[in-house]
Amino acid sequence: MSFFTQHRVRKEAAFDRKARAIMRMAVSPTVALVASIAVCMGCAWVFVVVFTGWPRVWARELVVVGLFIAPGLAVVSARELWRSGWNLRLFFAALLSAVGFAFWCAAIYFAIHPYAA
Repeated sequence: MSFFTQHRVRKEAAFDRKARAIMRMAVSPTVALVASIAVCMGCAWVFVVVFTGWPRVWARELVVVGLFIAPGLAVVSARELWRSGWNLRLFFAALLSAVGFAFWCAAIYFAIHPYAA
């Protein structure tokens, strides 16, 4: 019985070591930066569509993407920045994702309260 317990513990430890090596960072800085640029551009597009009064069909899918991806990417990038130390790419990824979420929030505000020029 003890043989199988030791064997199982050894396998779990080996699996843990492999998982730590693969998942050292939750998100790579370059991928986070590219994704945050895309998210920020998408959220800015949603804002422009709502602010100018263009047909909202042009931004329907991007509203859902901005709702979930922008704050999630900002939190994950900020967490990796805090955990791994100063990295310019992670800083700009967190900043651009937060700016994208601010665009999204402004678009929702202007969709509820239309801008009267």
